[in-house]
Amino acid sequence: LPACEDIRDYSCGHWLNSHTIPGHESIWGIKKHMQLKHREHLRNMIMTMKLPDNVESVEWKIKNTYDSCMSLGTIETEGKLPLSKLISQLGGWHVMKEFYVNVWDMKKTLKYLHAKYDVDPFFNIDVIPDPRVPAQSIVQISPGKLGLPDKSYYYRSSSDKIIIAYKRFLKDVAISFGATSDYANTFSEDMFGFERRLTERFPSNLHVDGNKAHHRTTLGDLQNIAPSINLYDIVAFMFTNIKFTLKTEVVVVAPDYLVNVSQIFSTTDRIILNNYMILKLALDYMPYLSNSFRTTLHEFHKHLYGVKETTPRWETCIMTLQKYMGRGLEAILENSNGEGEKKKKVAADLFEQIRHTLRNNVMNSNNLPSHIKEHFLEKLDHMTVQIGLKVEMKRPIVYNEYYLPLTSIKDDFFRNVFLSVSFKLEERVKRLGQHNEDARWVEGISDGSLRVIYISELNKVVIPMALLAMPYFHSHYPLSILYGSLGIEIGDAIMSGLIGEGLYYSGDGMQLSDDHPVHTKKSQCLVEEQASASTRHLHAVTATYKALKGVLADMPHVHQPALEYLENEALYFIAYAQSLCTMKTPERQDLDITTSKSKMDDINLLDILMHRSKEFSTTFSCNRKLKKDSCDALI
Repeated sequence: LPACEDIRDYSCGHWLNSHTIPGHESIWGIKKHMQLKHREHLRNMIMTMKLPDNVESVEWKIKNTYDSCMSLGTIETEGKLPLSKLISQLGGWHVMKEFYVNVWDMKKTLKYLHAKYDVDPFFNIDVIPDPRVPAQSIVQISPGKLGLPDKSYYYRSSSDKIIIAYKRFLKDVAISFGATSDYANTFSEDMFGFERRLTERFPSNLHVDGNKAHHRTTLGDLQNIAPSINLYDIVAFMFTNIKFTLKTEVVVVAPDYLVNVSQIFSTTDRIILNNYMILKLALDYMPYLSNSFRTTLHEFHKHLYGVKETTPRWETCIMTLQKYMGRGLEAILENSNGEGEKKKKVAADLFEQIRHTLRNNVMNSNNLPSHIKEHFLEKLDHMTVQIGLKVEMKRPIVYNEYYLPLTSIKDDFFRNVFLSVSFKLEERVKRLGQHNEDARWVEGISDGSLRVIYISELNKVVIPMALLAMPYFHSHYPLSILYGSLGIEIGDAIMSGLIGEGLYYSGDGMQLSDDHPVHTKKSQCLVEEQASASTRHLHAVTATYKALKGVLADMPHVHQPALEYLENEALYFIAYAQSLCTMKTPERQDLDITTSKSKMDDINLLDILMHRSKEFSTTFSCNRKLKKDSCDALI
């Protein structure tokens, strides 16, 4: 089909027809392909790495943890024993034998789940930059995650295949830990019913005005409104390096939810509370157990995501390392990359060119209110970019010291995961007690997601080095290709500082006060979740396009070999479309529609491009009347 009729088919048709989704994936596209190649690169690096003599070195810990993960014989022999030991330390599980409900300490269990096991049964407790003083950190309490991806699932028909699969999964989990079939049925119904009760109190939309979603309150006030939870004790137990009082301030997302959870605590049978809390522990640690437990998880994922095969073991091991030792992996990998500085220079030039173009757009806009214009300019003037790790973070003496508290045990994968969790929790404790700006962005570099992100509290765009790889990036790619792929992603991250939640932060990372002019109806289209997401992305495409045009204006006009019939502008939009090419399983499509993620997938983004972008229509001589959104003409 012609580009004007369907840019997705025009740009992606051949790729979509010649590729299939790997059996262990539910979604496949260029980013997923790059993530796989990156994991392969990490595996090869580890496999060829000489095992150091020093057991305190990061290289030894990485290689030893990877080997323990690949040592399936030991894992199979242990079965459920490693997790059973943790459960026993928490007073047991009603699903298993030797549980005495009258002596089980619910409050102690909840404290230990948060502080020692990093399990959040009802709510999440984390450390974030203080919105009022970005150089400091503060505790944030937010709603936890449900067993199903969205609360709407719990109101589907009992004959819905996802509901049937989830209840069967809960039953199988109980049986795996020794329950009889009859009790496992009761357990499954009880857990589903309890989660449904939680969903009735679960907030529907947390992506609203940052000041309204994030409430600042004291631990004493939380104690008064949610007495059954005893949050003061939990927080004090988690962060022993800090002296807390009832007057200590915390940030709470959706405080009404905590009130409701407290009421549920006081009106729910203790056996159900025990079953649910330990279930959440089991689900978090089951991926690290023997094959029968992993198979139980996979059977559920087949129905939820449409995956046909289990993830190859080596991939599971690499992803576990990325989760817990990503910073060390990234440092070693970047040190082995001979073209790192050249790639950084190209990416940094893209950032500066797009930022400069966007600044000019704001300066010359006649549609922006003056207070919004001043706010945007201040943010753009102070915005910075971080590409890969800092030089000092890649020095062996630095990353070895960082991981010094982490211990790795030979041939004991489950124990290594638990020790990694403990290390991660200790790092969180340190973040609250000391200022460390690097901790706020380093995970975006090293978690393996390969995406450009924007961090409001730092007013910083973060680009992983691993993203600067083929087929997405090459230093010698034509500019139209670079701008159409990585450039637009950088542009979208920059726009995140101006549209959406980023709007409510100043150029130095402080959250704006309630009386700041951005909290007006004139700014509404810039923050409404779905409207702002599509508007932000369209502005990113437009600004990046203008940045490309500005650069090309000072260069000789050339056509690319074998693409003489396409101008640079057309290549730009084709590169953009190809960077989005995605295929999904039917189950994944259903999930994304249910959770509204599909509104920003390749089909919808390219539809927005075709029907709202003047630059696209001009490039391909499309004869159609463009749709207009209230925010499209602002910048």
